[in-house]
Amino acid sequence: MKKILILSIFISFLFGNINAQTKKDLKRAFINGEFSLIYEEYREALPYFLELYDAGRRDANIKHRIGLCYLNIPNEKDKAIKYLEEAVENINTNYSVGNYNEREAPIEAYLYLGRAYRVNNKLKEAIVAFKKYKELLDPNDQEQQKIVDAEITACNNALELSKIPTSIIEKNLGKNINSSFNNINPLVSEDEETIVFVSQLRFYDGIFASKKRDGFWLPARNISLDFDSENPLTPVYLTRDGNTLYLVRNDNDDLNLYTSRFNDGIWGPPVKLNSNINTSASETHACVSDDGLTLYFTSNREGGFGGFDIYRSRIDNEGNWGPPENLGATINTVFDEATPFITEDEETLYFSSQGHFNIGGFDIFTAKIQGTDWGKPENLGLPFNTTDDDLFFFPLKNGEIAYYSKFKETGYGDNDIYRIQIFERENIPEKEKELNNNENYISED
Repeated sequence: MKKILILSIFISFLFGNINAQTKKDLKRAFINGEFSLIYEEYREALPYFLELYDAGRRDANIKHRIGLCYLNIPNEKDKAIKYLEEAVENINTNYSVGNYNEREAPIEAYLYLGRAYRVNNKLKEAIVAFKKYKELLDPNDQEQQKIVDAEITACNNALELSKIPTSIIEKNLGKNINSSFNNINPLVSEDEETIVFVSQLRFYDGIFASKKRDGFWLPARNISLDFDSENPLTPVYLTRDGNTLYLVRNDNDDLNLYTSRFNDGIWGPPVKLNSNINTSASETHACVSDDGLTLYFTSNREGGFGGFDIYRSRIDNEGNWGPPENLGATINTVFDEATPFITEDEETLYFSSQGHFNIGGFDIFTAKIQGTDWGKPENLGLPFNTTDDDLFFFPLKNGEIAYYSKFKETGYGDNDIYRIQIFERENIPEKEKELNNNENYISED
């Protein structure tokens, strides 16, 4: 009997330690997940919250965290819906962020659910979720009110633009360019004989390049080491002759623009653009006119219209980039503008924006120069734009063709790079005008 009692006490002590250790491990997983979210490292955060979920923490807070992670991981956003639908069943208007003991979800779970519906083309469900989020919002929170109103408008725009057909010829660049990884940001020379792009490898983003031989792309080569740069680089523009790259470098969380020249078969060390272009703010994209005299770039420096704006700088008499000018309120909005590209004739600007006549996330727009002013940007329409983020549309031959990256089930893995040509397009601006003149087109159902 005494032996049985001792054994019982030992077993209780052992399982008590195991439970205590398990709780400690789970709390550490929660902290690690929250820490990753602070830095928007959603792919890194996800396993921690899934660990908690698999261990039995299936409350609204953990589900909302898992849903948020999936919502920010390319090609896995559909998985967010299940978790966020369950998370919004238990909302806490006094949610305590970062609190391990919090078991409910914040009102933002409705915003994330709306976005998850939107990017998966469940637009009517998205509108319902966004409206529920708006009901729970503080009426004085003007910034969030503006964001959710834009989301609702985007969904209604998408419902209408889905009725307008656009036909394209689309060609996957093949297995020598595309792989099982995310292949993005294609940059192509004017003769379409040189390509530079980014492949998001397992541990870093690699810069790859390829040449054509007899009309076919040779196997792409990783050129990341050519630049001899300790800090991460991202290519954003290739000049028409294929010999100069514009790159963004992360200089200790300060994003700056650089150039690199192709000589003797390799790319040279990056050279930083001058202080008229690079500032203590972030400069994230650049392209140049065909004559090399005008630079278009994006920056979130002070004095803009909100977030990232597009600026223009011209070469001065000494061959340096001069003081930039903001492209103005016709192009820039209170939301972010990104990835501008100017056509060879300098008459059309392609760029992405979260504003204007938008159908969700970033959309691709075109704007034509009219004298000295820019015309109203036009949404490029479906299928180029989706209800998710659409960025980095690289035009050639004055926009007759373009290169961009997208995910398709028939592809080689994640996003693949495609060459596209538009051969039929209805008048989207007329449809936009019709929608804007209809005061009741934003559904209140």
